[in-house]
Amino acid sequence: MTKACADVTVVIPFFNSSGTLQRALDSVTQQTSRVREIIVVDDASSPEESRLAAAIVAETPHARLIVLPSNRGAGEARNIGWDAAQGHWVAFLDADDVWHSRKIETQLRAAERTGPDTVLVAARWGQVDDQAGLDSLPVLDDAVTRRLPKRRFLLINPIGTSTAMVRQDIPVRFPAGRRYSEDHATWLLILALGRPMIRIDSQLVGTFKNPYGESGGYCAR
Repeated sequence: MTKACADVTVVIPFFNSSGTLQRALDSVTQQTSRVREIIVVDDASSPEESRLAAAIVAETPHARLIVLPSNRGAGEARNIGWDAAQGHWVAFLDADDVWHSRKIETQLRAAERTGPDTVLVAARWGQVDDQAGLDSLPVLDDAVTRRLPKRRFLLINPIGTSTAMVRQDIPVRFPAGRRYSEDHATWLLILALGRPMIRIDSQLVGTFKNPYGESGGYCAR
C-alpha cells in the first residue's frame, strides 16, 4: 500500500557523522507518512566523510545533498536547508538521532487539531538503545497536546531540536554565526510571533547519548 505523502521537508545538518547518518535517514524513510523530501546539508565535512555522505544520500529516496564550502555551524546549515525546502512544514533531525516511525503522522494530526495558526510542533525526546526500542513506545492517536507557555522558555529550553517541525514560511531563522544555544534562541524568536507553539506529550525522538555534557556532532538537546 502506498503511504500518504506529507507536505514536509526534513532538514539534516551533517558534519563528519557518516557512522550515524544512515540510521537517521532510515528513521525518516520508515515513517508512516512519507515526507515530501529530505535535504542533507554537509557542513564542510572532511573529503572522505563527504564522499560517504554523498553515497548514502544517493541511495535514499526523495533525498538530496547540499555541500557547503566552509563550516558554518549547525544553525546556519539548518537555515540553508530551510530556505531550500519545498514543503509547507520543515522538520529538523540531527544526524545522530532517530524518529519514532509515527512522528510525522502524529505531529501533522496535532497541527490540524490546533488550527492553521500553529507555527511549531514539538514532542518529547529521550535516550534509547535502538530504533526498535523507540518504536515500541506507545503513541496514542489522541495524545495530549499542550500549548507551550511563554514562561517555560524563560526557565529552560523545552524543545529538542530533532523534535521540532516548523512552518517553512515564517520570518525566522537560526541566528547567523551562533554555534551554541542557537535552537533556544530560534524558539524565542518564533515565540515572539505570538502564534501557537505546541508540544505532544509522547516521546517521538530518540538519542543515543546523554544530550548534556557529552561531546559529538550535532545532537539534540
